[in-house]
Amino acid sequence: MKLIHSFSTNIDDTQNIKEAINSKKWGDSLSKRRVHWYCWVWSFLSASKHSDQFELYTDAMGADILVGALNLPYSKVNLTLDGINKKYLYLGKIKTYAVQTEPFLHIDGDVVFREYFPTNLPNLYAQQYSWWLKDLYQNTLVLLFNNNFEAIPEEFKKLNILTMKNSEFGTLNAGVFGGTDLELIRECANKTLLFFENTHNTKLLNDLLDEFSLMTFYANNKKGSTYTQTALFSLFEEFLPVLMYKQKYKNLDGLKTVLNEEDIEKEHTVELNIDRSTKLKYVHLMDAKRDDGEPSIAYRQRFIQKFREEYPEWAAKVDTYLS
Repeated sequence: MKLIHSFSTNIDDTQNIKEAINSKKWGDSLSKRRVHWYCWVWSFLSASKHSDQFELYTDAMGADILVGALNLPYSKVNLTLDGINKKYLYLGKIKTYAVQTEPFLHIDGDVVFREYFPTNLPNLYAQQYSWWLKDLYQNTLVLLFNNNFEAIPEEFKKLNILTMKNSEFGTLNAGVFGGTDLELIRECANKTLLFFENTHNTKLLNDLLDEFSLMTFYANNKKGSTYTQTALFSLFEEFLPVLMYKQKYKNLDGLKTVLNEEDIEKEHTVELNIDRSTKLKYVHLMDAKRDDGEPSIAYRQRFIQKFREEYPEWAAKVDTYLS
């Protein structure tokens, strides 16, 4: 099975590896940065046990950090992500999907496999399928339709978003993502790139992100353009594949996920994610990387301690760069 990490740093203000590793973009405290880099290493170590084919898609600085400094032995390094717009680093993952020519499993750098690992790939594979983000995606679609964007996927245009049921807003969390239907995956990726790399859309997005009184309305009044940008991108990354899959296969048979949602309509809180990770021996840090709530702080402390216990040499290697 081909495994993939993709990593867009887009760091161009320093060539110093130690400065790059300690950039605040990885966390606003030493503890958060430590968790970020411990997790990257742990993600590689946990998944590489299951395949000798583990490729990295990154930019030059990403290769210097993960391979040059931290010495992670990827089977191949692909320097394909230099020059991505700083506001759209998420596209590094999508660009990676678009060039795949064999079944693959893409693993986010904040995912660690403790005991679980998939033995084979279905048509489409992801972390989980749920619809608790219905209101957010509904509002983001309103934004999409009301601002004269170009290259909007036909799958979105066909939606009657004001009358859709909760269950029709099913999305995939792409903490892990891949499968055997490369035609569908590449087509979805190319539609996403066509939208975000459109010159007209880029200007419009830049204007909206600079004036996010409008944007925050569509993002359920959450503060900050980063959150809204994430919501807009997630619409393409996590909702579009489901729409295209339903269109092609008429149902969701053949779509498999790591997590089976028993309480699928329950909002995905940090505490719920931590609880599931502990029970399933599958870790996707997500908000727990940066959240300042007590459960997240305690979880990060346990995460650091466990990694140091299991991989003391790797922890020491990371620590030599942290300050």
